[in-house]
Amino acid sequence: PYADQSDETIQQTRELLELAPFSGGYAVSLDANDPALLSELLRRSDYQVIVLDDDARAIDKLRREMDAAELYGTRLSAHTGAVESYHLPQYLADLILRTEEAACSVEQVDAIFRSLRPYGGAACLRTTDQQHQALATIVEEAAQENAELTREGEWSVLRRAGALPDSGQWTHQYGDATNMLAIPFWPFYGLVVLGAVLHALVLFIQLIDILRHGAAGDE
Repeated sequence: PYADQSDETIQQTRELLELAPFSGGYAVSLDANDPALLSELLRRSDYQVIVLDDDARAIDKLRREMDAAELYGTRLSAHTGAVESYHLPQYLADLILRTEEAACSVEQVDAIFRSLRPYGGAACLRTTDQQHQALATIVEEAAQENAELTREGEWSVLRRAGALPDSGQWTHQYGDATNMLAIPFWPFYGLVVLGAVLHALVLFIQLIDILRHGAAGDE
């Protein structure tokens, strides 16, 4: 169902995928005006794509085009609304993109960063140099932990770098190979083992004493 796209669309899609941490999971587009790029993104990745746009006509047009291409409803859905009011789940997206050049408000930046997943979730926003400088000021003043903003060609790239604040280093269900839920119980277990050894020693001494007195009574 994928149509051949222009070289420019293919190049933009490759750039976005190179900037994103993974090619699977969730991607969120903040405008509905580039169905060709969204189609190519579906083609070249394993993303589930969510499209948000406060222009209901643009959303309706995108739905019809994607449905005609047999791409709508399986890995792509489109919704009327803006990122700052739609309340996307926290830490949802590996990739958030906006292909239209536009400035960002403080509320939009907060909502975008809130929805980026840790360990490199990236928001790629097409901006002019002036818009990028304004975005840099917002990011700096917000002082969000692990927020990193860079300029990559025509894209302003906002990332959530590293782990979430105060998160632990968990590797599986029980934390580590000891299955101790990553809680340092060794001092407690050491006391338990020491107590068991001392108890066994007392019982052994008592048993020896009983046997010795029994042998003396037989004589």
